[in-house]
Amino acid sequence: MIMKLAKPLLFSAALALAAQAQAECPQAMPATQPSIPDGTTANEGTMLSAQAAVNEYIAEGDAFLACRELHPMLHNRLRSKLIQVAAAYNRELDSYLDRSELVAGR
Repeated sequence: MIMKLAKPLLFSAALALAAQAQAECPQAMPATQPSIPDGTTANEGTMLSAQAAVNEYIAEGDAFLACRELHPMLHNRLRSKLIQVAAAYNRELDSYLDRSELVAGR
């Protein structure tokens, strides 16, 4: 008798858990990429704001990709977008740091 009751309860719990996970899953990739400042002219505050925006964009993109079963080509294309944004920020960060070292060395 207990086993007859346990199966529907386990199924209901699994269904509720799946619905909860789906509800927390982002419905789409982040719509807009963060703007990346020019590292040769940006100040520290601008670079820190951009870093936070890039980190948030990548985290949202990672969450979307982790929740979805996508065709491998689409998954790779979306992952590539995330990598390109990170690389663009890192290039500008390098420019900013190079400029900062030149100014500090004077």
